[in-house]
Amino acid sequence: MDVVGYCRYSSEGQRDGFSIEAQQRAIRDFCESEKYNIIKFYVEEARSGTNDNREAFQDMIEDAKLRKFKAIIVHKFDRFARNKYDSVFYKRKLRDLDIKVISICEPLDDSPESVILESLYEGMSEYYSRNLSREVLKGKKEAALKCQHNGGIPPYGYTVDKEMHYVIIPEEAKIIQMVFEKAELGFSHAAIARYLNERGFKNRAGNRFGREYITRMLVNELYKGTFVYGKKSKRANSNIIKVENALDPIISPYLFDKVNKIYNDAYSINREKREIAKAKNAGIDYLLTGYAICGCCGAPLTGFHSHKAYQTSTGADRLYSSYFYRCSRKAKRETVLTGMTRGCILKNLRKDNFEDFILGVIENIIFNETNLKLIVEKAKQLILEKINKKIDNTKIINEINRISNQLNRLLDIFLDGTIDKESYNVKKNELEKMQNYFKEQIKTYPKIDVDKLTPQLLKKSIDKFLSSANADTIEYKKKTLSTFVDSIIVDNKKIVIYFKFPINTSDNDKKSEFSYDNHFLHNSTTVSTFDVLGNISRG
Repeated sequence: MDVVGYCRYSSEGQRDGFSIEAQQRAIRDFCESEKYNIIKFYVEEARSGTNDNREAFQDMIEDAKLRKFKAIIVHKFDRFARNKYDSVFYKRKLRDLDIKVISICEPLDDSPESVILESLYEGMSEYYSRNLSREVLKGKKEAALKCQHNGGIPPYGYTVDKEMHYVIIPEEAKIIQMVFEKAELGFSHAAIARYLNERGFKNRAGNRFGREYITRMLVNELYKGTFVYGKKSKRANSNIIKVENALDPIISPYLFDKVNKIYNDAYSINREKREIAKAKNAGIDYLLTGYAICGCCGAPLTGFHSHKAYQTSTGADRLYSSYFYRCSRKAKRETVLTGMTRGCILKNLRKDNFEDFILGVIENIIFNETNLKLIVEKAKQLILEKINKKIDNTKIINEINRISNQLNRLLDIFLDGTIDKESYNVKKNELEKMQNYFKEQIKTYPKIDVDKLTPQLLKKSIDKFLSSANADTIEYKKKTLSTFVDSIIVDNKKIVIYFKFPINTSDNDKKSEFSYDNHFLHNSTTVSTFDVLGNISRG
């Protein structure tokens, strides 16, 4: 009889001696004594048996559907599954295929009594798994109460000794102290990262420091000698263990608390400013926000507006409003302690002029004859790819039928009383969601004659649309930007537009004159840019 072996172990399995090699040896000896022919081993390394999210296990189930073997040999039933529901579900599926699951250490025959014994084995396996999880958590809690490292990579600045207690790494501790000193002076997290990178410092992985890395460092209470465990736990009602003065600090508690107060206060102020700005700009769409970047300092451009009150010659009060884009670092800010000011030198750009100019450039460049040909070819390619994907629905239909069979078998084992109603409903909902997903996939696309799509037809449609009222809508402008533009770099001398795909500007030269106010075009081999040297109305 052709059989396969299934082997799995977790970390505790290695300690108990149930290594992959030991399981395979036992299965081979068993098959030799029973005259079974082993055709393959499915091996799962360090995966939990409490769920069916196991690659080798799923491969084995798929091969079983093809009836490549008559039985699955395991060392113990808990190698197959420790979750009773999964064990019953997959054994039922295999039984329908006339495939047995045989345990070397827990032999069963075909008698009615063996059904009870098998359920007992499965129940004990699930109990062992849950009890083990509880004991592991208990062990971690005890280690936390002793302020011992609980696994993973120790935080930057520390290593651990044999007793898993934290020990300071002097070289890294100096960098941490440098970070807190700069933070005390009012440096932003990004500025601190740049400061370290410019001086050649590397993080634990040997990479450059990033803003998020600095942020995590500045809020890690371990650096002031406080041990915290359970703060990030996803378990409900998890108890946080916090021990003051648990280890040698790298940063004084005074400096740590001072730095965190500085940034908490700054965050609250900035949040309030953002809310005020949001209220002021309510109903105003700054279309280029998220695209426009300052070429002077690298910060994003944001929208703002100003109101000026004045009196007319007749003495009537008037309010003049103007809308601009400006660098987000434009406003001079005073640092917390030094009193120094800093601000970007980029001049403001009037909102309407800037947006109209960018959209005009896009329409003139993208919708010329050469680029329309490229767009048409790309559109045809995408349409054909989608149609071809929809032609062969066999696999999807087979998957829908497979799930229907699973639902029928699930109902059978529920009616037999093998699983409770709650477990039945959970699995039923899961399968129905999968089935509905596949049903959506087989909905056919409307038939399109791609040969009728030509540059001339596309040009005619575009011209007709641009002359209509719809071309002036916010929705159209946003769609145009998101489709074609990657980013826009602005400084006081030029504007550079980076498109999402290469564009052609001249049949003979990558650099060609653009017939609008001496603006000219550059086309890179890697990314297309529209480089504008001209006058944009500025504030």
